[in-house]
Amino acid sequence: MKKILFIVSEDWYFVSHRLHLATMAINSGYEVALLSRVSKHQELIRSLDINVINWPLERRSLNPIRELISIYYVIRTVRTIKPNLVHAVGIKPVVYTTLSKVFLNIDGIVLALGGLGFIFRSNRVSAK
Repeated sequence: MKKILFIVSEDWYFVSHRLHLATMAINSGYEVALLSRVSKHQELIRSLDINVINWPLERRSLNPIRELISIYYVIRTVRTIKPNLVHAVGIKPVVYTTLSKVFLNIDGIVLALGGLGFIFRSNRVSAK
């Protein structure tokens, strides 16, 4: 069976922006997994036969140790699930998936940057 792994910063974002893609994939015969920070949507996602892997990602963190741990989670999850396609959404998931590709054999990768409006609305240096 073909497998798709979604890598998304937050489970609520996955539910609001990518859940329809995941359900279409399931209906087409794919096995779907999600690597994401889990909050209140885990049961909903699991009820749709999506394997949820908790990712203790801190979106605003710039701590190099935490970021290396986050990259390790991506590498470990991809090695465990062995997906045919990885769909990463968001700045950190896209960067970490791209960096992890060096160590992994992935048939296909889809990289999507969402929510970039914050970069243009915020005056904070960390947003730039």
